[in-house]
Amino acid sequence: MSVTMMIILATGVVTYMGFENHSLFEKYKFSVLGIQRGEYYRYITSGFLHADWTHYFVNMLTLYFFGDFMEYSFGTQKFLLIYFGGILAGNYLSYYFNKHNSWYAAIGASAGVNATIFAAITLIPLMKLRLYFFIPMPGFVFALGYLWYTTMGTQNQRSNIGHTAHFGGALAGVALALLFDFDTAFLAHPMLTLLIISALAGGYYYINGRRFG
Repeated sequence: MSVTMMIILATGVVTYMGFENHSLFEKYKFSVLGIQRGEYYRYITSGFLHADWTHYFVNMLTLYFFGDFMEYSFGTQKFLLIYFGGILAGNYLSYYFNKHNSWYAAIGASAGVNATIFAAITLIPLMKLRLYFFIPMPGFVFALGYLWYTTMGTQNQRSNIGHTAHFGGALAGVALALLFDFDTAFLAHPMLTLLIISALAGGYYYINGRRFG
């Protein structure tokens, strides 16, 4: 069994346990107040919980399509660092921008999934993707469009979507892909990779300026 399938199954088990046990759900979800109490495990454990089965299936189906490729490209250990590094980075960025909102809480593996997607696109920016399974586009076009969407989404305080965590996961995926295989991730398509990096940098400064400006 691949590591990707092990993550999918483990996440499904913990997600189900969270549905059935409210105390477990509250204990392991990402929570600013919990982090401030020193419960740092929440940075990772929240990635195994989901709001409902649709939330779970969307995340895990996407991971299924990209995970094995990343495991083959980087090896098991580096793939795990990308996936869990994305969850950690996404939740840390969420904490950084919401540390004065003690009520803020979040769940889901989306940041880890985003890290996996963006690491794959950084390796092969011209890979063919299909948005909603029907709309074909190169990977770098999807990346730029998604970064614009999620950057704008961070300004919607009423949204239930963790745009900041999604952005942090994408950032981690690009950074770790460059760290683990610079030759493939940058030298093969330097202009496209620089375009994605520029979009990430611009998005971060926009979010930072809007939140603290």
